[in-house]
Amino acid sequence: MLNKSTDHVAILGHYRRSFQRYRPELARGEAIALRDGAYLDSDVYSASERDRLAFFQDPAAAGITGRIMAYLRFRGRVIATIHLCRHDRIRAFERHHVEQIRRALRRSR
Repeated sequence: MLNKSTDHVAILGHYRRSFQRYRPELARGEAIALRDGAYLDSDVYSASERDRLAFFQDPAAAGITGRIMAYLRFRGRVIATIHLCRHDRIRAFERHHVEQIRRALRRSR
């Protein structure tokens, strides 16, 4: 975690403990990230889905207004998931942000 308070360490721990519960509802996004490298949550999940799915409604996600999920690969295997989160309704992530992440991930393969 870069430039985050110790509160975020607890959030990361919660995410790791809850991952198997979240995984089925994130399958669509995971398939896109495996194919393309990254996705923007609002491009994959409707507002009503984000209001309903545990991953987006979990208290650990409180205040997150947008998220880019990306998979970091090494020798063809996914070795990490990157969550870029915005807590700002005014400066939302846009599709070109996802494309920038995808280009960077392609260069690192």
